[in-house]
Amino acid sequence: MNTLTELRSITRRLFCLLTLSAVLISTPAAAWQVETLEGERRDLLTELNEGRPSLVFIWSLSCVSCESQKPMLNAFYREHGKAGHINVIGLALDGPSQKSAIAERVASGQLDFPNYVALDDVFHRQFEEVTGGKTFRATPTYLLFDAQGAFVGAHSAPLAPEALESLISER
Repeated sequence: MNTLTELRSITRRLFCLLTLSAVLISTPAAAWQVETLEGERRDLLTELNEGRPSLVFIWSLSCVSCESQKPMLNAFYREHGKAGHINVIGLALDGPSQKSAIAERVASGQLDFPNYVALDDVFHRQFEEVTGGKTFRATPTYLLFDAQGAFVGAHSAPLAPEALESLISER
């Protein structure tokens, strides 16, 4: 087995474990303040649609891996998000001072799923509160929430398409 195949297999298993652990470790999430691309403050957690799981994609302008993940995520959203199987949300980590650059990147990347801007002064604290004490490591990071909005798990690295598809097949 080559290294890429092994990595995909490990990533797929890891994400399946995160999905299956929802019953065992899900925790209610606290408030998570973010901004829309228009500058309006929102609680990100109210954007999680009840009745279906949610995937939050945390990215940054300087993250090359994030850019390579966006077409795959957008295709996943077009197939499953618009059909109501899962909610997909982007969260740009660069802060409100970079909002115009973030908006340009979202527009140029033709992202159909909603994207928000993290508040850089409180992001790390809010991340720890929402994830039950986990420390934010790097972009891209994926957060999975169950259909009731409870945090299920986190993954900090690019994902293979099979890992995303397993979210739907495990439902």
